[in-house]
Amino acid sequence: MHIDLGAKIVSPTARIWVTFPGKNRIFFDDFVRTSKIFLQLPDLAYGTVDLSKPDSDRDLVQRIRRSFSYDVYWNDIRQGRAPELPNRNLDVYPRDSNDARVNVMLGCVKSMFAKMSVGDLVLVPGRGSYAPVLCGEIVAPFSTRDNIQIESFGDAVFNTRRVEWVRVIEEKRELPRDVAKALTHPPAVHMIPRDLRSERIFGYAYDTFYSGENGEVVIRAPEYSGRNPTETFEFMRAAAAAAAIYAAAHSNVNPEEFRRLSIDQIIEQYLDGDSFYDYAYTFASPGFIRARPRAAVQALFLAAAMPFMAGGLTGCAPEADIYVTNNRGDLSEEAEEDVQESLRFMKDIMSEEQKLELERLAQEAERKVSTVTTAKVEVDDVD
Repeated sequence: MHIDLGAKIVSPTARIWVTFPGKNRIFFDDFVRTSKIFLQLPDLAYGTVDLSKPDSDRDLVQRIRRSFSYDVYWNDIRQGRAPELPNRNLDVYPRDSNDARVNVMLGCVKSMFAKMSVGDLVLVPGRGSYAPVLCGEIVAPFSTRDNIQIESFGDAVFNTRRVEWVRVIEEKRELPRDVAKALTHPPAVHMIPRDLRSERIFGYAYDTFYSGENGEVVIRAPEYSGRNPTETFEFMRAAAAAAAIYAAAHSNVNPEEFRRLSIDQIIEQYLDGDSFYDYAYTFASPGFIRARPRAAVQALFLAAAMPFMAGGLTGCAPEADIYVTNNRGDLSEEAEEDVQESLRFMKDIMSEEQKLELERLAQEAERKVSTVTTAKVEVDDVD
């Protein structure tokens, strides 16, 4: 049996950035359409600056001041006025950075074009609490080949960074309050330091993520009607059972005694609330469970366990082995072995009666609310 976890492996060095899509979020749709992010700095020409020079910041300051002039120019054009074209000669623009606005933008320019690295996560908020939030990954170093033009800015050229959008959060207010707050304050580009609290952000970008120290899984119920709470009964029990089984697999259980337990008894005896930083569920329509266990690898197990119970547990031959892979990044041998051994515990230690009840719960959940995780299960053909 082969199980692909489909989990995002987050590098310890990956950073989390917030980028505003222009003043009043005017470039939000352009960010979506082009899969690029950029600052409201037309004709900045960042690529023409020799960053090895000790005074490269002063060169950037000149370009930022000129870009500010072009921004005003194109705004006047949109307003139906006939402004004079700004001077393109950089020498007419001061090189000093004694202007707070220029200083702030200088930091944003350096963050976007010099500090953002491939693999970093970028959050782009729309305007207002009910606006969506884009979650994307930086996929390429800065290159002038990625320059673009935007219709409302005529022939002006924008330097950009290329991204892959991995998730759209429907409304900013879905995020925890402290995370949402970080998406509202300036400057236009800023980094959110990684810690235990901010790591939650990866859980909103990826349904399953693992960073070694932290992990999170989202178990979705996309077909929940939003009207009938009994539709979620098997879904909730199956998820709780999976969490309890992971704990049992890491305890010194007596196999014979364990096989005599009902699924409810397993949940009652082994499911410990202290095992999770967060275990939250939302059942509007659609519904989901969001779990952030203290043992990060448990998130990977939960992603695998739900489809395994529904489509492979009872059909897995006793002599068959379980192989775990991950198509979204390399897992450590320790994490891979942990997931495999926990799944083997389900297959080899649990009784047929227990496995049949787990299968029933998981299949009923699938039928009623269409359970979805990132993991995919392939059962080998038996001749």
